[in-house]
Amino acid sequence: MKEVTIENETYIVPENINDETNSFLLLAEFNQSKIRYHRNMVAVLTKAKRAYIASLKQDILKEKAGMDFLE
Repeated sequence: MKEVTIENETYIVPENINDETNSFLLLAEFNQSKIRYHRNMVAVLTKAKRAYIASLKQDILKEKAGMDFLE
């Protein structure tokens, strides 16, 4: 028997399922992995966005004050 986790729920799948059910199961697993991938990408891009904003703020303050605050 095979265990499958879909949306944080674990199911035990019998080995004698028909081909159509097996294809749905494979598609559900594929979709879950794509959702996980895209959530991770959102996290990475959000972190990059925050770093860019912090850098822009620092550059703007440096230009306004005429000096670098990090030196």
